[in-house]
Amino acid sequence: MPSDSETGPDRIAGTLQPGQILESISDAFVAVDREWRFTYLNAKAQQVFGMKARRLLGRCCWDLFPEGVRTQGYRRLHEAMSEGKPVRYLEYSLRFAIWYEVDAYPHADGLSIYFRDVTERVAAEQKLRLHERALEATVNAVVITTGRRHQYSIVHVNPAFERITGYTAADAIGKNCRFLQGEDTRQPELAILRALLSAQQEGRVTLRNYRKDGSLFYNELHVSPVRNAKGHVTHFVGVLNDITETRRYQEELEHHVNHDALTGLANRHLLQDRLQQALFRSGRRELQCAVMFLDLDHFKLVNDGLGHHAGDVLLKNVASELITILRPEDTVARFGGDEFVLIASEVDDLTDVTDIAERIVSRLSVPVIIENQEISVSASLGIAIFPLDGESVEELLKNADAAMYHAKERGRNTYSFYRKEMNNSISEQFQLKSKLAKAVEQGELLLHYQPQAASSSVALVGFEALIRWEHPDLGRISPDRFIPLAEDSGLIVPIGEWVLLTACQFAAGLRNEGEEFGRVAVNLSARQFYQATLAKSIERILDRTGLPPQCLELEITESMMMGNTERVLSILSELKEMGIQLAVDDFGTGYSSLGYLRRFPIDRLKIDRSFIDDVPSSQHDATITRAIISLAHNLGLGVIAEGVETRAQLDFLAQNGCDEIQGYLLSKPLDESDMREFVTSNLSSVLAVAPLRH
Repeated sequence: MPSDSETGPDRIAGTLQPGQILESISDAFVAVDREWRFTYLNAKAQQVFGMKARRLLGRCCWDLFPEGVRTQGYRRLHEAMSEGKPVRYLEYSLRFAIWYEVDAYPHADGLSIYFRDVTERVAAEQKLRLHERALEATVNAVVITTGRRHQYSIVHVNPAFERITGYTAADAIGKNCRFLQGEDTRQPELAILRALLSAQQEGRVTLRNYRKDGSLFYNELHVSPVRNAKGHVTHFVGVLNDITETRRYQEELEHHVNHDALTGLANRHLLQDRLQQALFRSGRRELQCAVMFLDLDHFKLVNDGLGHHAGDVLLKNVASELITILRPEDTVARFGGDEFVLIASEVDDLTDVTDIAERIVSRLSVPVIIENQEISVSASLGIAIFPLDGESVEELLKNADAAMYHAKERGRNTYSFYRKEMNNSISEQFQLKSKLAKAVEQGELLLHYQPQAASSSVALVGFEALIRWEHPDLGRISPDRFIPLAEDSGLIVPIGEWVLLTACQFAAGLRNEGEEFGRVAVNLSARQFYQATLAKSIERILDRTGLPPQCLELEITESMMMGNTERVLSILSELKEMGIQLAVDDFGTGYSSLGYLRRFPIDRLKIDRSFIDDVPSSQHDATITRAIISLAHNLGLGVIAEGVETRAQLDFLAQNGCDEIQGYLLSKPLDESDMREFVTSNLSSVLAVAPLRH
């Protein structure tokens, strides 16, 4: 049986009466009649209005709250009353400073109105909308995934994600973010990311991601867990920052720091690191490593003749050739200027190194066309082997450099393996260069002169000035030793000017003494030849010594003519206009073309002694010599052969029309005193070698 409390007036058949229900709900409730008078207010409504029901019942709600007449609520409630349909709306009350949500239901007697304070909900929704707008507007891609382990399915992406990746939200939602890595899954930082997710920690990684079109972008990803009220991770938020441009800029900076700006090869800084790594790998596998030091031969002629732009083009061509010769795992570095270093790591057999060296020397000796000019620049290569020739970077580079200098001493255009005694030679070279700088000032340099004569009569036609160095302690030093040092150091310019002045003074002295000798021949170095002040310097020397210009002959090599054609033509023309004679020295050993000889104002060709040594016994050399003589005469040029040492050579040259000779058959190089005596006694001294009359 039910108790009395369960059968009271407010309960019917065990259920709550309407009044009890309205008082128990959390919403405020009021009822108004069709005249808008309050007919009922529950306790919550009285609390909201701050008034007891007895003050409100029977009174018109618009009289009590006149500000409501101008609101949306006024219109919506009249709509419900007049049209007899429920309405719902949200409105802000200035009087009570709250947001409230209203539901109004019409009935025959008026309206039943439910309203509830939703200020906190509205604030939360506004905050959420603000966050959503910020999320949608941010330039960084944002992706939200589930927090479920091993799945982490995407549930939301913002527009920036679609813009950066090219994938739409439909493409991405439901997938794991790993689809952005494509097949590039062997990234070390992916393991870091997986560890962060597993530990449910916040963190940052940088990944290589790929857009929908397959293009790479670098993604700086900041991942953060989202926890519920109980502290459980429900989601992860990832912020993707596209740092591709920043990464590329950093890579460019790094490239500039570690690579040569002209050739793109590794520079000295990167070379040190690469060589250290190569030594480590070779040592670990008990293999050898070859360090090759390469220097271009006569590169200064290209810079001086064609200009630095052509030199740069040549350096880039050389770099490309070296890259094609070496293996992909090897290193080619530009050490500076025209010097390169090559690293061949993990070498099994030294024959492999020899093969590389031979291919380098062979490939680089082939002439190339630069700015419509054919240029030939060979290379000298020095090789040091790890661990035989050193175990450190510094030692191997030093020894390879020493071997390279030895290759130059052997005649250039070749390679040389390091030997211990080479360092002594290099040390001597540096000491010699230091002594050479003082040789002019201390009067250690002197000139010898070698006579030149007509082939047919052996009458004196001139003499060539040849430099000598007499060191007080070292004795006579061969020009083959100190001339290359002078060229490399730039000392050749002041030395060359001294030679020119001294030779002109000697020749002018002979003329003043009434001696006829023809001409004095002086060799010009490439650096002298391309100096802008060359003509003025020669003019000044001729004025100072009083030697007539026609008594001076300047000798240039074929290689010096291989520079800028217009510039060479301009220099030679200016010298020719002064009345100076011009000769091409060592003809036949270079790459001169007939076009140069036709255009340039040359007086004679000087046949290199290498073609004279074996004539007339060598049919090959005899044929070449005849061809040179014929070529010169057809171009209106004279011919002089150097290195003539036998009567047979003289007879051959005279019979084939060679105009002049120079060599030991006539005389060895003489000092000033002996040369003066030779000039004065020329007729009697040359009768012994006069050719047979035919």
